[in-house]
Amino acid sequence: MNGRNFFLCAVVLAIIALALHATSRELEVKSTSIRAQIWNRSDVEKQQMKSQADGYRVRASVIFYTGLGFTFSSIVCLVVARFRKERGWFSIPILLLFFDFMMQRLL
Repeated sequence: MNGRNFFLCAVVLAIIALALHATSRELEVKSTSIRAQIWNRSDVEKQQMKSQADGYRVRASVIFYTGLGFTFSSIVCLVVARFRKERGWFSIPILLLFFDFMMQRLL
């Protein structure tokens, strides 16, 4: 257990990044949904809904960039673990990072 610190850190960081990017995507969808409902509302409601949608979008971008930091940290830990020849199934964090990347591209 003691010799696998960077490997385990890479796995944990990849899971956190995946969760943050899923949350970010959920907020983006909510923002888009609110913007889609704006067109048939009164002017006062449009302004309120627009500011609410902008708030969701700002939160989503902050969470996205935080998740991006966790992703890069996971990649660095994975590379360090590989160079230190730590034991572990390196396919697990690689697949987590791949799913994280694909979630951002496909959704």
